[in-house]
Amino acid sequence: MTGTAREPAYARIARELTTAITSGAVGVGERLPTEVEIAQRYAVSRHTAREALRRIDAMGLVERRQGSGTRVKAQHPPARFDRAVQSIEDLLDYGNSSRLVVLRTRRVGASRQIARQLQLAPATPLIHISAERFQQQWQQPIALTEAYAIVRRGIDTRELLDVRLAVYALLRLVELTHLVRVEQTFSAAIANAVQARRLGAATAAAVLIAHRRYFGADGQLLLLAITTHRADRYAYSNVLNRVSRIAD
Repeated sequence: MTGTAREPAYARIARELTTAITSGAVGVGERLPTEVEIAQRYAVSRHTAREALRRIDAMGLVERRQGSGTRVKAQHPPARFDRAVQSIEDLLDYGNSSRLVVLRTRRVGASRQIARQLQLAPATPLIHISAERFQQQWQQPIALTEAYAIVRRGIDTRELLDVRLAVYALLRLVELTHLVRVEQTFSAAIANAVQARRLGAATAAAVLIAHRRYFGADGQLLLLAITTHRADRYAYSNVLNRVSRIAD
């Protein structure tokens, strides 16, 4: 995989060193090149070399100690994702910082369960999008997403039904300027065989399921997204502040 013309030198160097680690070319316990060695090898400044090493360190792949250099401590980044969400902006930032890959999209009639969540009549026309979400260098998805968009005037169903364009259509559908409210419900469950295989989990592993309903400026429900995470790889937190003191 080659870098792009716009890719900063430190990002390209970090990517190449990360590939060397995850492929096993540089094993656990082995030393990575020093800042000076990286600067000479890639014809960059020490500052650029330092930033490349910092990015690898932030991924949890290496351990940096003064006097002993940078050594590999893991072949793959630790598989845990912690999200602190206080606003719709924070929620959308999570989507922007990871990558959604659409696997399948199709027209369906709302099942009784989905219709109840969308407050619609059963068999109401929907567009069902099945996708996987990836982050950074991970080859395995961090989450599985099933999204249901309501077919109504103003929604470009053609793009939603095109696997190549569906992710962009979804992003436009839930743009910050369109949203006034997101309702979230979390539940714990046991992964079925398909979920466990796709998430790289043991059979009957615990999963955390988030049901999110996105509402537009006119109060209409735009989208239902059901996202499944491995329970041991995902943490979600928020802070509750007291709005006012109770009068005596």
